[in-house]
Amino acid sequence: PTILGLVVLLTLGQLLFHRRTIWMPSWISQRSVPQDKLLKGLDWLQKPARFLDRWTGPRLVFLADGPGLYVMAIICMLVALAMPAMEVVPFSANGGGAALTAFGLAIVARDGLLAIVATSLTLVTGWFVVTGLAGECWMRKKEPSVGPKMQWSRSSFSRFQGLTHLQYTRSI
Repeated sequence: PTILGLVVLLTLGQLLFHRRTIWMPSWISQRSVPQDKLLKGLDWLQKPARFLDRWTGPRLVFLADGPGLYVMAIICMLVALAMPAMEVVPFSANGGGAALTAFGLAIVARDGLLAIVATSLTLVTGWFVVTGLAGECWMRKKEPSVGPKMQWSRSSFSRFQGLTHLQYTRSI
């Protein structure tokens, strides 16, 4: 997720600076795919592409063009900056990736309605990340910080169905 976040920051940062072409590092831009694999992949993508073409289109274009485009770019950059935190909260990187995918499709299709859906998905994912991190911090705060504060002792032995039970005592 972090590498994806860096690529998103790199590309959308260039969009914000009105670059006509996207610069990529050579280790990314000089990669190649054999023609037979590319054609096989394109054939496989025909059905999903038809589905997406049927469900997307220029709707609420003012949200996907002009200032709306830059707002989407900034939101995507915020998602990309949150990607390292999403590695800690289980499954939240999936929500971030889905939001980035929806934003990318909204930009390409000029679909403002999809941009609204992507923004909602971003807010829900952000809520999960914040509550997940806050819950983790809260749980750590509740744990004993220095030295053993709790101990087990065999101060009383009681037999219950043949098992020896240990009595839990607290040392304060």
